[in-house]
Amino acid sequence: MEAKSVDEIPIGDQWQYEPKWDGFRCIAFRDGANVYLQSKAGQPLARYFPDIVDAIRALPAKKFVFDGELAIPIAGALSFDELQLRLNPAASRTRSAILFEETFARTSSRA
Repeated sequence: MEAKSVDEIPIGDQWQYEPKWDGFRCIAFRDGANVYLQSKAGQPLARYFPDIVDAIRALPAKKFVFDGELAIPIAGALSFDELQLRLNPAASRTRSAILFEETFARTSSRA
């Protein structure tokens, strides 16, 4: 859900609040060994977060869609700067992730 700016915060028992995380919105798709991460705009993210791909593969569920937020905690706080550094990963990590995303796209289109 997108945040909405208001003049006053609503009050009452029918309202629930959660913190605004300083991260990237991410939708994760898993189908067996295939994992695909995308931004809310539909851009691929797996090449920047191979550790998240590995963590999703380690989950017991084999097929799902997960909508969440990617955040990096540093010294007890979330670091948007560290998160943005992930957008310029080492070339070796980027190449393997690009190949993975291309493979996922090919195998998913056959389903």
